[in-house]
Amino acid sequence: MAPKTPVADECPDQTVPSQSQAYRTAHKQRRKRRLKHRLRKKGTIERQQIRVTPSGLISRKDAAIFLGREPRTLAQWAWAGKGPEVININGRAYYRFEQIEGLVGLKQLPLLPGR
Repeated sequence: MAPKTPVADECPDQTVPSQSQAYRTAHKQRRKRRLKHRLRKKGTIERQQIRVTPSGLISRKDAAIFLGREPRTLAQWAWAGKGPEVININGRAYYRFEQIEGLVGLKQLPLLPGR
């Protein structure tokens, strides 16, 4: 049996959130939990483990961790033709680790147009 949802007549002093409001609130809470590990004090260094294949390739996720960016940012760079060369293997994006290391030394990483 489904739990009974309160009706506005039963609790006149409280407003009942709509389903979309409840969904947004739950979504925000999940997002906060997911991103909590990224929140850190400015100027601190965090140790991360990344995997490099024997052939010297690195996945998009690991490259993003190494660069301190989101994987989606690297995908946007690839779509715009900027950033390191993308190697697609079985539908997954990989980068050469040497190229990713080279980006770390740059003062300014590639920017997308209009940003």
